[in-house]
Amino acid sequence: MVSGPPGYGYQPPPPYYAPALDTEKGVKHLNWAIIIYIFASLLVFFAMIVILVLIQDVLTSTDPDAWAEIVGPLVGAVGLICGGSVLLLVTLILGLLGLYEMYTGRNEFGEKHATYVSRAVILIVLYIVLLVVGTVVSFAFIGFVVYEDPDTLLADLRTSTIAVSAVEIVSDVVFALAIVYLVRELCDEKYKRYLWAGFYIAIAATLVGHIVSIVTLYAVDATGMTIDDVNQLSIFGSLAMGLSFIPFIFFFICYRHAHARVRSGEIQPDPRAFAAAYPAPPPYPVPPPYPQQPAYPPGPPRACPACGNPSQPGEIYCANCGARLG
Repeated sequence: MVSGPPGYGYQPPPPYYAPALDTEKGVKHLNWAIIIYIFASLLVFFAMIVILVLIQDVLTSTDPDAWAEIVGPLVGAVGLICGGSVLLLVTLILGLLGLYEMYTGRNEFGEKHATYVSRAVILIVLYIVLLVVGTVVSFAFIGFVVYEDPDTLLADLRTSTIAVSAVEIVSDVVFALAIVYLVRELCDEKYKRYLWAGFYIAIAATLVGHIVSIVTLYAVDATGMTIDDVNQLSIFGSLAMGLSFIPFIFFFICYRHAHARVRSGEIQPDPRAFAAAYPAPPPYPVPPPYPQQPAYPPGPPRACPACGNPSQPGEIYCANCGARLG
C-alpha cells in the first residue's frame, strides 16, 4: 500500500515559435530593388538611345524645321527618363530598407556572415560619400557656367570627365563589392561564382563607359565644334555606362537563390542569435511535505489486556494478538 501525495510527472517544454528572420526580409527587399533597378535602367537606356538618334538626325538634316519635328519623340523620351527616375527612387527606398534589415539580422547566420554584412554596410556608406564627392567635383569644373567658346567648354569637359570618372570608377567598385558581401555566405559555391562574375562585369562596364567618354573627348578636334556637338559626345559616352544593368541580372539570380535557401530552411540560422526564442523551462513545482503524524505524549508502555504483550505509546491495536488496546 502506497501512501502520500501523487508523484509529479515531467513538465512539457514551453511552445517554440520560430522567429521572423530579418535576413529573409532583407534579401527579399533587396531582390525586388534589383528587379526594379534593371527595369528602370532599361527605360533610361532606351530613352538615351532615342535621344541620341533624334539629335543625330537633326544635326545631319538640312531641313530648318527638323527640331520641330522631333519635339514629340523627345518629350516621350524625356517621359521615359522621368519614369525611370521614379523607379530608381523606389529602388533606393527598397534597397535602404533591405540593407537595414540585413544589418539588424546580421547575426542570424553566424559570425562570418555578420562580418561580411557589416563590411557591406561600411562600403555602402563609403559609396554615398563618393557620390557626393563626384557631384561636387563635377560642379567645381563645370557648374552653371554658360560657355560661348567651344574650345573652353571642351577643355573643361575633358578635365571634369577625368576627375569624375576616377571617383565614379572607385564608387562603382565599392558598390558592387557591397552587393557581393551582403549575400556571399548565403549562397552555395556555384552562385558565389555568379556573384563574382556580376562583380567583374560591373567593373568592366563602368571602365568601358568612362574610357569611351574620355577617349572620345580627346580624340575630337575642338576646331569648328558647336555646343550641340559636345552635348552629343557626352550622351554617346553615357550610353556605354547605361549597360550597367547587365551585371545586376547576375546579382538578381544570386539574391533570388539566397532568398530561396533562407526561406526554405536549407540553411539554418544560428540558435545563439535567438536566445529569447528558447526560454528556459519553468522550475518544476516542489511537492508539499508529507503530513507528519501527530505527536503523542510519551508514557509508560501498556500491557495488552488479552495477552499481556507490552505496547508502544500511540498504538491502538496490539501488535501481538490484534486486540484493541483500551
